[in-house]
Amino acid sequence: MLASKASHRLYGFDLHKEHPNVVRLTMHLKGHQTILFQEGTDAATVLNRNPHTTLTAWFAFNKTAREHLNPSAPLHLALNTLYHDFPHIATWKKKEKQWAFRTQTLSLVLVGRMYFVQPSEGERYFLCLLLHHVPGATSFKDLTCTNRHLQHPTQHASFKKACQQHGLLEDDAEWAQCMEETTSMASASCLRALFVALQVFNVVTNPLALWERFNEDMAENFLYQARQVGAQLCPCMALHVSLPCDFAWSWFACCAALNAHYVVCVLL
Repeated sequence: MLASKASHRLYGFDLHKEHPNVVRLTMHLKGHQTILFQEGTDAATVLNRNPHTTLTAWFAFNKTAREHLNPSAPLHLALNTLYHDFPHIATWKKKEKQWAFRTQTLSLVLVGRMYFVQPSEGERYFLCLLLHHVPGATSFKDLTCTNRHLQHPTQHASFKKACQQHGLLEDDAEWAQCMEETTSMASASCLRALFVALQVFNVVTNPLALWERFNEDMAENFLYQARQVGAQLCPCMALHVSLPCDFAWSWFACCAALNAHYVVCVLL
């Protein structure tokens, strides 16, 4: 041991310090939380364990606060607090897997950090977006609702739809302009490759509308070949994508985003 380390220990100085304190907050879709168990553990024992994570326990805490809320009293503090700010008013009990309300004002700086989610992850990304803007949610289903202050809120089919109604997503004007500019200077195959890249690596609010607007341009060479032999094809029937097999996942991800079963993919 070096002399500096020896003296540091002899004087009893702190050997390690973290500032500010960071509370990691899980981010997962319903039923997709991570469950840890040792090899050989009985399946029934694993299934009977408390499945709560910091996210589902946050839902449970808010639900309890809402159920015991006095209509004439101010809204409970938890119901006005966002998920990433929740550690400021509650502590996470790791053993019990539940949040406990703080009885004293927190004087230390504390940061609640949600795990990073890429835009390409789809619904998980939109869930993360909602958690950054919607306080006091009581369930995954509650997050998909708008006008939550009303007696009968409006429920949406997905987190993405809820984000659109909250005004959290921009329109597709920039992607439409990008496709429009490409049509005047690139071939149909390049346009198809650009369309796939936009779906996979960016957040397109309405992929189907973008598809319907530019499908004729993307199928231009195939429509031309069909006209040469006297065949009549619509763009959706004629559209192919010329991608190497290594990039096949990009096209299938694009099809999933469009939810269009009529898309025909021919990998050359």
